[in-house]
Amino acid sequence: MAQRENANNPFAVTAAAAEGGDGDGDGGGEGIDGLADVFHVAFDPFAAALDLHAKQDAAERSSQPSTSATTEATTPTTSASTSSSHASYTADGNWSWAQQHFASGSRVIRAFFSSPFGGMEDERTTLTKLYFPELRAMCEAEGLTFVPIDLRWGITERDAQDARVLQLCLKEIDRCDMFVGFYAARYGWHNTGSDELLTRNFDIAIKEYPWIEAFKDKSVTEIEFEAGHFQCPGEKASCFFFRASEHDSAKHAALTAAGDTTNARKFSAESAQAAAMRDELKKRVVASASTLRLPCHAYSTPEEGARLMYETVKSILAPRVTLARQANRLKHGDSEAAQHDVYMKLRSDMFLGYENYLDAITQYVNSESTTPLVVTGRHGTGKTSLLARWLRSHMEGARKDNVTQSSSKDSKGGPTPSSASGDLLFVYHFVGCSSKSTTLVNLLQRLVQQFSSLIGDDVDAFEFDITQLKSKLASFMARAARAHSDRRIVVLLDALDELLAEHNAHDLSWLPSLLPSNVAVIVSTVDASLAREHQWSNLHITDLSPDLISRIMHIQLQIRGKSLSERQQARILDHPACHTPLFLIVLIAELCAFGSFEELDDKIEACLRSENVEALFMHVLQRLDDDFVGVLAGNGDGAVRAVMTHLACARHGLSEAEIMDCLELTPQTWSRLYFAMEDLLVTRSGLLLRACITHPRLFADLCAGLSAGNYDLLHYWAAVGDTGEQMADAYMKSLDAQLSAAENDDDLTEIATAATRIGQYLAEAGHFKHAVKPFQQALKLKERVYGRESEKVVDTLADLGRLCFTQGDAKSSHALYTRALKIARKCFDADDLSVINIEIGYASVLKQQEDFDAALQLYKHALKVYSSVLSPEHLDVALVHHNIGDVLARTGHEEEAVESYQIARDIRQRALGASHPATVSTLVGLGSVLLATGQVEEAQACFKTALEVRTRVLGRNHPETAEALGKAALIEALTGTIDDAMNMFMEAITILEESFGPNHPALCEYLDRMAELAQEGGHAEDALHFYTRSLSIKEVALGSDSPALCDTLYNIAQLSMEANHLQEAYVNIKRVYDIAKVSFGPEHPLTQEAGEKTQLLSQLV
Repeated sequence: MAQRENANNPFAVTAAAAEGGDGDGDGGGEGIDGLADVFHVAFDPFAAALDLHAKQDAAERSSQPSTSATTEATTPTTSASTSSSHASYTADGNWSWAQQHFASGSRVIRAFFSSPFGGMEDERTTLTKLYFPELRAMCEAEGLTFVPIDLRWGITERDAQDARVLQLCLKEIDRCDMFVGFYAARYGWHNTGSDELLTRNFDIAIKEYPWIEAFKDKSVTEIEFEAGHFQCPGEKASCFFFRASEHDSAKHAALTAAGDTTNARKFSAESAQAAAMRDELKKRVVASASTLRLPCHAYSTPEEGARLMYETVKSILAPRVTLARQANRLKHGDSEAAQHDVYMKLRSDMFLGYENYLDAITQYVNSESTTPLVVTGRHGTGKTSLLARWLRSHMEGARKDNVTQSSSKDSKGGPTPSSASGDLLFVYHFVGCSSKSTTLVNLLQRLVQQFSSLIGDDVDAFEFDITQLKSKLASFMARAARAHSDRRIVVLLDALDELLAEHNAHDLSWLPSLLPSNVAVIVSTVDASLAREHQWSNLHITDLSPDLISRIMHIQLQIRGKSLSERQQARILDHPACHTPLFLIVLIAELCAFGSFEELDDKIEACLRSENVEALFMHVLQRLDDDFVGVLAGNGDGAVRAVMTHLACARHGLSEAEIMDCLELTPQTWSRLYFAMEDLLVTRSGLLLRACITHPRLFADLCAGLSAGNYDLLHYWAAVGDTGEQMADAYMKSLDAQLSAAENDDDLTEIATAATRIGQYLAEAGHFKHAVKPFQQALKLKERVYGRESEKVVDTLADLGRLCFTQGDAKSSHALYTRALKIARKCFDADDLSVINIEIGYASVLKQQEDFDAALQLYKHALKVYSSVLSPEHLDVALVHHNIGDVLARTGHEEEAVESYQIARDIRQRALGASHPATVSTLVGLGSVLLATGQVEEAQACFKTALEVRTRVLGRNHPETAEALGKAALIEALTGTIDDAMNMFMEAITILEESFGPNHPALCEYLDRMAELAQEGGHAEDALHFYTRSLSIKEVALGSDSPALCDTLYNIAQLSMEANHLQEAYVNIKRVYDIAKVSFGPEHPLTQEAGEKTQLLSQLV
């Protein structure tokens, strides 16, 4: 059944194609203009064309011979067919792997790409240049990092001569989550009996991987396959690809004929024996893949192979990305609590000895004292490990004394009263366990959140400012104490000296001076002055005893399989710094990494010349730097020094990908560096230069480049993976800091300008609801400086009106535009550009109300004024042509619409370039008209370009990218597969939901499209679900009697009739009739058709 077309639906596409914003005279507002009109009419024959395509596709399938249901075990599946086992793996195996990876807490996904190097360069180059960036962007959008490991690329002669290639490959495979193997004609580097270098590789690697002893006659690539898959089948997400022999034969023949025998050898087996071992490996892979339902494909060309690898890896990654997206929706408290819990467990595992201190803390808690306890000691004495062990042991009920407590958590992430007989409740915070944890604001947020959880109060502490948090802490602490008067509440705050010096964090004025009688506070810090100043109890952690030092040395050496002589141990015991746990652990690790046992005494003495932990770290770093001299070509510093310098400058850390990019390191070089520095690095998600990026003046400089096509700021935040709320919060805090230092009106004006730019940037980045606050701040400051009726507030009112309209709030938008127009018309002439710009924005509201004549009149007036005062090439002229094209398309004037769109496109392309969002927006509008007139291939070219550019420039999760996805999905439904089209529509819906919320009118077009596709596929229930959701959104946005509801109501009625739900069908078709009769008149075809069906159903009901 063909659905009703959306001929009267004002929700067809998202903002960019309509662009009903104002022009600000210099093109600077193009980003927001490009997001203005979300109520674009779907002017295309989609439903009828889809119906025709479905029939043609069905006819083609019915005419094709059926394929065999069985495949020989030695033949991989081709790219043109997918076995049922593969489908099963996609549905189950990927999700199983994704859930395991998600449960591990890792935000990094590492994929090892294994193949012989010779002859496979084209696949690797295509993957690196074309597909790896897309996979990275897909992961980074949800805060994940995709790290492809390709150790065949960038291996230097020096790397190979080190004879550690095999060891590095196996170590990288160990820490990878995914294994991608691909093969062609060559078998790979293997020992033919006289390869001393490969023999040395085996000798070095075999110490760590003794199982490779049985594979000394195999190639390095086969050993990689063994390590990545056969040794642990199913443990890693794996997939395999084999290139057809015809390609290699042809390449070999062509190169041989050209006299290039060196390269020709890359496309043939090294020997008959090598070919036999290659084929045997291939059989093993295919058999295993069939058993475990793993993707295993044959392909014809390198380009096809790279594409297949990309698509397969993407399908494996998709469930993990989905889980990350769901996790990102957790409240702040949930994710923060998880970080603290993981940190507590890790640090408690490092605890050794100090049982007497554990007992002392327990004794303090049992004493019922209200005087806080301060745990003090030098850096590295183990204060955090002590408190973590004490807290964890009591929360897990490990100690069988009178103070036990469950570690259960409520949905807020804080502790809840246990049903066991324990006497304690816990509220805790570890400063330094995350980048946020070092701020007083975050500490107070967590304390308030946890205390509120104890009393069952559903409060979101992350919405409070610093002043509110201080008062809320005292209030909620008192309420929790009263609610649990029969229990002891322990507040544990670790490393207070590491708090950032802001908001007077170190004077502890934020901590209530009078504690409830059943609240015990335990804090740790380096300096004992805190205890003296406040007359608090003090537990000082002294240096390790000789017995404990010996015990720690024994454990650390045993872990590494090493030993020291009694004389060497005695020398270490004599050094004062070795009585600090951290110094001792770092020392043992450094000695174990030392290669020469004969020179070990000298090494010990060199290390013991360090007087403290900091000096020892410098010794270790210098040694590492000396080991890697010359790794960075053209860099005077060593590689380790360069890495550590970058980490020191990036306050919140760097990802591995960022380090490799900054220092231009190959994966091979970085692997060597990483494993050398592994014990000295902490793995956390990193932010690059965030503290600087949010400063208003630097932001203004970066933001100024957007209109010139410089998208560094957009790319930065896309790589960071922060949400729009987090971005807005960072910018607003920076503005607040500037406001607190403002001294006069000039300062306020500068801050208002910065707030406006921030609002414009957040809107351009697709974070519309979070862009409201900066604009409101700008308006407030301007009103304060200039007055409410000043012409200075006009632009900001228009910005807010445009933003509200983009979010579907037409009522607020109308009010803001009305106020802006009233002030502008009072202050300026009717043809003044300030008035014209606001009228252009107001025309968007008229288009939404389907008052096309009035909107077109405003646009033509604007074009007349612009033509008299501006250059024909001015961007505001292009803006008006674009909007005129939009109105003409909606009113059935396709040829004139194409002409207007082409004028707008040409102006923008000349001024801004083909990749600017404004240019692409016009391209989308032009494509929509071309599709409506049946020019499918031309429309497809427009939409394909738009999707590629917007994904690259704006990111995959931008609403304008969602629009391009939706357009591409239309074409896919017409020319490709329904399943692919539905997946693309669903991705567009997800992006729009995250940008606008679940009830935004922009969703309606895609919901209707999904319903149409489901209906075409015979899934009536799914179709009804999508139509019903679309209807509810439209009713709220436009009212229950809007003509835009007719198509959706009609289709719901049709589905109800087919399901024999006649009463529901009657109700909905009667609504269509009532609305159409008023809106279109009694003679309109829809009115008559709905009337006939209403009469028929009334007799049947």
